[in-house]
Amino acid sequence: REKVLEFYQSQKEKRSFETMLEFPNVGKNGELRWIEQSVVLLQKNGQSIGFQSIAKDISERKFAEKLLADAEQEIKASQEEYQERLQAILDNMPMIIYLKDLEGRFMMVNRQFHQTFGTTDDTVVGQKELGNDYKTADASQRFADADEEVKRTGKPVELEEVLITTEGERNMLIVKFPLYDKS
Repeated sequence: REKVLEFYQSQKEKRSFETMLEFPNVGKNGELRWIEQSVVLLQKNGQSIGFQSIAKDISERKFAEKLLADAEQEIKASQEEYQERLQAILDNMPMIIYLKDLEGRFMMVNRQFHQTFGTTDDTVVGQKELGNDYKTADASQRFADADEEVKRTGKPVELEEVLITTEGERNMLIVKFPLYDKS
């Protein structure tokens, strides 16, 4: 009640012509209802003389919004759990796996990637390249060309490269392929 009164007192002081306020209200039967109230400040000769209000019961809408918010929270929790499971699977695979966005920035790398190149998420995620310490300039161009071919054709591309790892140079077969979303 106090917050509602303060709101309308502020409307009067600021001389706001029209306001809209949603607030909970407990009825005579003790039931909680949500009210949406549109209030027009009435003035005469520059003086506030009262309010004209239209109130609407929006309890069903608020209930639906709460159901939607709860469902979204449940979906988000499920997605986070799914993401954690996926990351655990990728982290325990004995091969280097990474995902890049369409601009070529690393979005995710697995544990084997970090162990092979001596990196961390902080040094890789969001970057376009690991830097020149891991491959030659020619290899960088071949990687970029392969990325473009995958984007252009939508088909996997294989290439062999010598990469510099924490254990020295290693000849690696790299398979790049597109990932699609629902659309």
